Amino acid sequence: ECLADGHRYFRIGPDAEGNAFDARRSIRRLVAQLRAVRDALGDSIELMVDLHGRLAPEEAVWFCNEVEPLGMFLVEDPI
Repeated sequence: ECLADGHRYFRIGPDAEGNAFDARRSIRRLVAQLRAVRDALGDSIELMVDLHGRLAPEEAVWFCNEVEPLGMFLVEDPI
C-alpha cells in the first residue's frame, strides 16, 4: 500500500509495553519488524529508524550490528 501511494521511505521506532521500556526486548522486536519489511518489500523502500536516544552505547552498537545486513538508510538518535 505504501509503495502504491508512492512512498519511498519506511520509518519506525521502538515501542514500550505499557509504561515500561525494556530496551533489549523492544529492540529485538524492532529488528524483527525491520527484517519483515525488508523481506516483504526488498530494496524498493528505504528503512529508517528513530531510537529516541533510548539505548545505552552497547545496546546501540548491538542494534546497528543486527540491522547492518538490512541496508538501513538512517538510524537516528541511538544514544
